[in-house]
Amino acid sequence: MKYIALIIICLYSINTANAEDITLSFEWGDIPSCSSGTPNVVSNPIFQLSAIPDGALWVYFNLKDFQSSYKHGGGWVELDESLLIESGKFKYDSPCPPGGFHTYEWTAFFTGKKSKIGWNGKPTGVIKVLKAQKQYPE
Repeated sequence: MKYIALIIICLYSINTANAEDITLSFEWGDIPSCSSGTPNVVSNPIFQLSAIPDGALWVYFNLKDFQSSYKHGGGWVELDESLLIESGKFKYDSPCPPGGFHTYEWTAFFTGKKSKIGWNGKPTGVIKVLKAQKQYPE
């Protein structure tokens, strides 16, 4: 009996760890080169998820520049079964670091429904938050 309980605990731990280890990555895609400090309005990058959080039907993406307070924006995407979110789902202001490299971070807020964005820049009813960052230009 102790052996069965140990197996159940181990399996539960594995499933919980997997649920916590969902990852997000992205590729800038085919955006115009920019280093003037004046961003272009472009389609979202290609996002890759390792899984969709339980209960999530929508995701709100927002781009942050670590070397600037410029608000690049983001947008909502309705989720389906696919773990790949193609370009063209929303528009945002492209990365455009003046005279060098900046580090950018996409934050994905997963929700059960499309909701209002609060004063803190986050939608209400967030189920899970994922982040992915890289430099531009690469």
